[in-house]
Amino acid sequence: MQKPVFVLGTLVLGLSLSACGGGTPAPQPQPAPQPKPAITLYQGVWGYAYDEGANGTIEQSGAALFVDEVQGGYGRVAVGAYSNEAQTRQGGALLGPISGAGHLEVAFMQDTSSNVRPYLVGQDSDNQLGSYQGHPIFAGLAGITDAAGNVLSTGAFVLVQVSTEKPATAQAQAALQQQANHLAAQRLSSGLAAQTLQTRPDFSALQLNAAELLRH
Repeated sequence: MQKPVFVLGTLVLGLSLSACGGGTPAPQPQPAPQPKPAITLYQGVWGYAYDEGANGTIEQSGAALFVDEVQGGYGRVAVGAYSNEAQTRQGGALLGPISGAGHLEVAFMQDTSSNVRPYLVGQDSDNQLGSYQGHPIFAGLAGITDAAGNVLSTGAFVLVQVSTEKPATAQAQAALQQQANHLAAQRLSSGLAAQTLQTRPDFSALQLNAAELLRH
């Protein structure tokens, strides 16, 4: 049985679709073609995987959908939503320079409530996307935090992009999520170089700035 598409993914997908008007309007001249919408920062479907302690065992995996961006204090930051593969945790997601200029960082929120609290925060090892089987990839160290902001664990983290498009249907999104989950888990299972895990993010600054970005 096909897994359901995660709630926030469906929500942001719905918000991106054109609304249909009602009634029967009077005939109008044929409108000029509208310009194609600009692609937002890191737009599309990504898969993620987290290996606590970088010991070769994947404890967390899922997918994220980025559909918008905001201007933060250090540059443009992609905004979207994520869900774990088990469909038991969902929330807002950020990707970009969250806590410092030139940084490439990620933040997932605890849940979908208005009380914004980060759940996972991390930083790419060299602050730029790499490539894995032709797909852009974020690879570095991340931390899992509790609702009070305490770092419960750290480990290797990857985020792999499989599409730059906003999926037009729930079925298309589900298929891309499955592909993204597989690629992320495959990359993390193959191991990350030791130097990839040497960049330790400023977890406190990441949590604080991520929460502020999503509150505005």
